[in-house]
Amino acid sequence: MSKKNTVADVKHPFYRERYRDWVKWRDTYEGGQRFINRYLKKFSTRETKEAYDRRKELTYNPAFAKGAVNEIKNSIFSRLIDAARIGGSESYQKAVKGVEGGVDNLGSSMDNFIGSQILPELLPMARVGVYVDMPRIEPGSTLRDTYGKRPYVYIYRVEDIRSWECDESMSDSEYTNVLLQDYIETYDEETGLPTGFENCMRHVWKDADGQVWCQYYKSSGDL
Repeated sequence: MSKKNTVADVKHPFYRERYRDWVKWRDTYEGGQRFINRYLKKFSTRETKEAYDRRKELTYNPAFAKGAVNEIKNSIFSRLIDAARIGGSESYQKAVKGVEGGVDNLGSSMDNFIGSQILPELLPMARVGVYVDMPRIEPGSTLRDTYGKRPYVYIYRVEDIRSWECDESMSDSEYTNVLLQDYIETYDEETGLPTGFENCMRHVWKDADGQVWCQYYKSSGDL
């Protein structure tokens, strides 16, 4: 009996086509021992395992690609101070300046968020997702209950944007259906300290009435 496909198996054709490239691009940018372990090969079939292992121990990864990309990133970052963001609400203006939680609820200004989050992903990987989220507001909440609750942003790596669908009546930049991969921290029950991450899937879509829905799945694809 064949295995039943789940939401965890859903991947956009473009995702399947480019995934291996994305892995290599990220490994090349990040460098380090992982790059050496994955891409260092034997000189020939005559090189013994002992000689190969010794060469791997001595191999240094200079990360030339990372250095070149970071030069461009730093050059763009240094010029963001000249960007003028006008208009919008008072809370928006405070957020882009890094006040009252900033744009990401972590105190980042818009310039800092772009320079420290967007550019290091966009330049080596060519794509990055920016998710605009909002704290949940319970029905019947008062203005006092909702004080300080406003939209904030965070990124999705290109490998974590598993599938998507665009609104054909609008443009390729209007998405009506996306499947994302999240990483939820796991904690030690005794100490309460983080021990790792558990994968889960987030399916976000817009129905015919314009209502946005969100459904979470376990890494197995089960609800």
